[in-house]
Amino acid sequence: MAIKSYYTIISASCRAVILTARYSNISLELIEVDLLRREQMREEFLAINPRHCVTTIDDDGFILCER
Repeated sequence: MAIKSYYTIISASCRAVILTARYSNISLELIEVDLLRREQMREEFLAINPRHCVTTIDDDGFILCER
């Protein structure tokens, strides 16, 4: 099962997560969050990450995000 990674390509931290996963042969399901359309403020995303920041990683219910 792939780890879900909510990302935006303009974020350096998101790119670092993607590159680290590729280097470590970790499978990611990339889910793009368009910050210009304020997708990080949608209820679906806020249910995952109330702080509405990306990168957010969901590993089968274990949520990891910036603090």
